Amino acid sequence: AVVSTQSTGAEMMANEDEFNAMMAAMQGDDDDEFLKSMRAMADSAMKDMMRHPVLVEASKNSILSEFKVPTTHDGNYDVPVFVYTPKDLEGKTDRAAYVYAHGGGAVASCADDSKPILDYLAG
Repeated sequence: AVVSTQSTGAEMMANEDEFNAMMAAMQGDDDDEFLKSMRAMADSAMKDMMRHPVLVEASKNSILSEFKVPTTHDGNYDVPVFVYTPKDLEGKTDRAAYVYAHGGGAVASCADDSKPILDYLAG
């Protein structure tokens, strides 16, 4: 299925005006408030897209597991690693892998935002 992401000129202008207004309103924010606002904008933009029926269906066909990898880069942390396994490959040891490294989302996103797409890729 092909999903159109094209907007009309009026929609793009309205979105640009709305974006510019939000950015102007955030000018005086301290770092914590700016971060909170940026995450809210990213969440809003991603929410509808990630509820697409193809992505919702994909989540029913994969298994999510997690493990942690310790690191001392810029402090002592455990980096979460998420493994998306197609249900029909569960228990098999000779399966291929696709490695996706999330950039960290320090400003506007988090690894969970990618889950629907990674479920789809795993299928």
